Amino acid sequence: MSVNQVPPELVIVKGKPLCQEELVQLLGCRNPPRKLKPRKYWYDKSSGLWGMEGKKPCQFITPELNVGNCMWRNASNGNTNILVNDREITKPELLMMQIAGINCVGTTKFLE
Repeated sequence: MSVNQVPPELVIVKGKPLCQEELVQLLGCRNPPRKLKPRKYWYDKSSGLWGMEGKKPCQFITPELNVGNCMWRNASNGNTNILVNDREITKPELLMMQIAGINCVGTTKFLE
């Protein structure tokens, strides 16, 4: 572990502290999380979306990483009643989807 690297057990993804191997996988992906700090995060394995727990997505990292537990509905404190891969999306996400022409009504699942 380098001097400036965060200890893996202090990076919590979907409720699970990372092991060293998972941290290496996360930091070695094509678009690793920027400014990774000891915090709680959520990660959507299907889309590659990444964000701090209770916050909207902050970036796309690589999809299909095997880190963390299962996604939960209020991981990003969404308030739209629209589910994308088991996470309720935020209003800015809904607006972006509507601008892109994606019809989002009620509770929906995408990207699986």
